[in-house]
Amino acid sequence: MMVDSFYYKQNYAFVPLNIVLYNIFSKNGEGPEIFGTEPFTYYLRNLLLNFNVSFIAAYIAFLPTLKVNSHKLERIICVMAPIFIWSFVFGFQAHKEERFLYPIYPLIAISAAFFFVDLFGVLSEFVSFKRPVILGKILAAFIITVISCLRIISLVENYSAPLHVAKAVSQLSDFYDQSATINVCTGREWYHFPTSFFLPKNFRLRFVKSSFDGLLPGDFREGVPIQHATSCIPIGMNAKNQFSSDKVVEFEACDLLIDNSIKSNTAVGDPDVWVDDNNLRPEFEIHYSTRMINSAAINGGIGRIIHIPRPFQRLVPTSLEYMNLCVLKIKDDKQKR
Repeated sequence: MMVDSFYYKQNYAFVPLNIVLYNIFSKNGEGPEIFGTEPFTYYLRNLLLNFNVSFIAAYIAFLPTLKVNSHKLERIICVMAPIFIWSFVFGFQAHKEERFLYPIYPLIAISAAFFFVDLFGVLSEFVSFKRPVILGKILAAFIITVISCLRIISLVENYSAPLHVAKAVSQLSDFYDQSATINVCTGREWYHFPTSFFLPKNFRLRFVKSSFDGLLPGDFREGVPIQHATSCIPIGMNAKNQFSSDKVVEFEACDLLIDNSIKSNTAVGDPDVWVDDNNLRPEFEIHYSTRMINSAAINGGIGRIIHIPRPFQRLVPTSLEYMNLCVLKIKDDKQKR
């Protein structure tokens, strides 16, 4: 609280309380629901996607314990209670995001571990030979490990492009005048850029007008003490997620552009960059490009959930559509050496 109070220049900045007040007691039209709403099943699908069968096990971990060791039930309840409370509170909020459940991820893993330990304890009472129980443990661990690894590979393969693009931009400083400000622009792909900390010292992230009509992020003030920069509200902010023209720059001010390779939809405000899919206008050139799944397309099958090794792709129905996430250079760049 002392650190928050210092950087926000407030006598008492209790951030957890502010988060609760905003998410639960905010005014109509100024709460988190303005950023989109999802049904309760959103979190069910999300947890099942990230934890597979372990998610189900975590929420019923007390069942096998009733049979094995009732004294152990108190410890399991201490683990499960925060899971249910957190799930209930955030599950009934209209606005939902995956990151809202991050704090209970460790508890879900612990609770699932309790379930499987006690489950095999119950099974051992009904099986006279220990070998089937041991084989069952090995098989369960193997299946969960394989599914988890395939899920990780899928995330890296389909969604790591923004990190690779950010790294590519960070390595461009030697190609530009170190004393000049280089504008790295993005429009419809603004939400995929990880952080400005990846940018060289003289590079600045800028936004151009695009099909996105909500409130864009603001900049910290430069050339002022850090306490003033962190406590000052950026220009053009509002509590209603309304677009502010103060957040965007003219396209001509851009030195680099981060964009996907899907045909530009100029009718909704996207810059005229791509004539067709993967067909770039002549005044641009690609500096770096990497593949990323097109989440806006209709991607069917299990291939979007877990990685399907190539030898099995004919056997497992899947249909994925990809696009390229690119760093584009504007030709005849005045800032280039």
